[in-house]
Amino acid sequence: MSFQVEVEKLFAEFFRNIVVPKTKSLDFYPRADVFETADSIVMEIELPGVSASDLEGLVSHDKVILEGIKREEDPAGKATFLCVERSSGRFRRVVEIPKPCDTKKVTAEMKKGVLTIVLTKVEDRREKIRKFDIKEIVAHDEE
Repeated sequence: MSFQVEVEKLFAEFFRNIVVPKTKSLDFYPRADVFETADSIVMEIELPGVSASDLEGLVSHDKVILEGIKREEDPAGKATFLCVERSSGRFRRVVEIPKPCDTKKVTAEMKKGVLTIVLTKVEDRREKIRKFDIKEIVAHDEE
């Protein structure tokens, strides 16, 4: 028995009892890049074939949530597909915000299949450490 056959049998045995349900909600998962400029956090999310009207964006103090749908395309109307490699369906993408941002100052623009979300950074008062003076009070004994 060749090494390749042995490896294939090993993989077949290992994955034989694993059942992974195919769900449309998990078929499409947009990729994201997150980077920082001097005054903002920028997220660029690839959404080829998705229109802005099919998206909803939410922001909280620590994350951006993007929900939407990538619709199936049937160019001929009733085409019989021989191969389908492009994914479609509903999706939900949560992207963590790495630094404090003003949730009231968010812009989002879709251009050529890329959604760009810009969040304005703010100073995080919780992380700032300040030194304070401590005065010594001398108690006077009452007689």
